[in-house]
Order: sequence, then C-alpha cells, then structure tokens
Amino acid sequence: MRVIRNLLIYAAALGMCGSAAFAQRVGDGIPVTVTVTATGRDQSQPATVPANAVVAKQDGKVTKIVSWEPASGGKAGLDVAVLIDDSVSQSASVQLKDIGEFIRTLSPEARVAVAYADYGGVKFEAEFTTDHDKAAKGIRIPNAFRGAANGVYDSFGELIKKWPASQNRKVVIFVSDGIDITNGVEDTIPGQSMVLQRAIDAAERSGVVVYTIFASGSGRAVQNQFLVNNGQGSLARMASETGGDAFFQGTQTPLSFKPFLEDIGKLLGQQYLLTFMATPSEKGRYARLQVSVEAGDVELIAPDHVYVAGAK
Repeated sequence: MRVIRNLLIYAAALGMCGSAAFAQRVGDGIPVTVTVTATGRDQSQPATVPANAVVAKQDGKVTKIVSWEPASGGKAGLDVAVLIDDSVSQSASVQLKDIGEFIRTLSPEARVAVAYADYGGVKFEAEFTTDHDKAAKGIRIPNAFRGAANGVYDSFGELIKKWPASQNRKVVIFVSDGIDITNGVEDTIPGQSMVLQRAIDAAERSGVVVYTIFASGSGRAVQNQFLVNNGQGSLARMASETGGDAFFQGTQTPLSFKPFLEDIGKLLGQQYLLTFMATPSEKGRYARLQVSVEAGDVELIAPDHVYVAGAK
C-alpha cells in the first residue's frame, strides 16, 4: 500500500533520535522554478489550484510568485530516470518488469533513461530517449553482488551529474533497500547520513523529484533489522525532502510494483511549475521552501529546500 507522505516524514524522523532553475538577478530577487504536486487530502484527484490561492515562503517569509502553471500542454515536458540498485536481490526481477510496462504508459514526448547504481558509479542500460520500448528493454536482472550497495547514494549523485541539459521536469524512480554502509553503520541513520544528505542536496539543486520503491537487497545486511529500518527511513527522507513519495510493503520486496507505479503516474499528472522570487545571499545557498494553498481539501507537495544562486 502507498505510504502517506506525513507518515514517511515521521519514519525518517525516527532515524534522526527543483526543476530548480534560476535566472539572472531581477530587482531584489532571483526567479526560481520548482515542481509542485497537488494532492487531495484523501489522496483523491484534487481540483485545479488557482494561482491566487498559492502561498510560497522562503525561510519562513512570504515571497512573490511570478507564475503558477499546470504541467500540461506546452509545460508537460518530462524526463524520467529509473535508477535501480544493482545490489537488489535477483528475486525482484519479476517486479522490475512492472517498471517496463510503466515506461510504456508515459506520454510519447517523455524522455526516459534506465540506469543501475553500482559501487558509487552509474551504469546506463538505456540513455535518455523517447523510444519507450528501447528504454523498457534496459530493465535487467540485478547483479546482486554483495557490497554493491556501498556508494548507492553517490551513484545517485552521478546520475544527476550525467543528466543531459533540459527544461523538462525531472523525476527519478529509485528502486533500492536504501542501505549504504560506505561510511559505516552509524552513517546509515537517516538524519546523520552524509552520503544521503549529498544525494538530497544534488536532487534539490537540480530540481529532481524522487519517488523511491523499497526492494530487499542481497547479502547479510538484509538480515539486520536496524539496517533495514535505516534504509527505509533514508528512502522516505529522500522522497519527502525532494517533493516525491516513498513506497513500501512491510520490510520485504512487495509482490508487485504496479500499484506504486500507478500512484506515481497519477502524481505526475497533478504537477505544477511554480516560479517565485527568491532572496539571494552573498553566496549561493540552500533555502527552506514552504508552499501551501488556501483550499482546505488540497495539499501541495514541494521540495523542502531550493538552491538559490549568490547575488554576485
């Protein structure tokens, strides 16, 4: 079943015990654009959200909204990267086929890539393409090498670096157990992990929305409940802070990814592009972002932070 975003934030907190494009400075601010997803309070299809009902705050202060546009028509451009942890158990190969079917349901103009995270690197089985059949064929059985999960969040960062230039919305569907012991067991705690923080920073700076799907890994780590819980908490935190969502079914690989992917497809159809005037500082920095709507039956999901270029 789908994990509601508020519960995900709570789960990530337990472990702690956009398109972000910017232009030249204009007046007293810098225009920043992020992807925002609208959802009904009961997860139903929300009504259209008017621009005059939206409030954006940077570091707690209301900021000027330049534009609020549905991600449709001429604004429907979409890049989707499927990133699969190559240490995921090979028993998940059946569920991975659901991703191939999902890729074929995307709009013909959507660019799709399929890549595998491996020892801090990223291996593309299909580069970004509008040939969805070709992209779907890039889905393969994971190698399931023990230790391949080391560096999985660095692999995520490498994917962001290799993303071709685009004005499209950017989305990652990340399949993993979320465990990365590159810096030891203590660094797997969601609120303390430096490698996780770097990955989140990279996503927020590039305006990437992340949807995570938990799948059991291989090796002895999957038998350690502490690590499994931290892995799920890390996936929840990554999704929540980038404006996405996380999907689990207990602590094992779900029987099918299809329900999760259907939810992701619906969320992609409920997105808006928000451009607001960000207040710069002397140097570039990450600023806290809050986006809300006056309508009581609609929730707006946005990245927790955006990167604002320096004033100089």
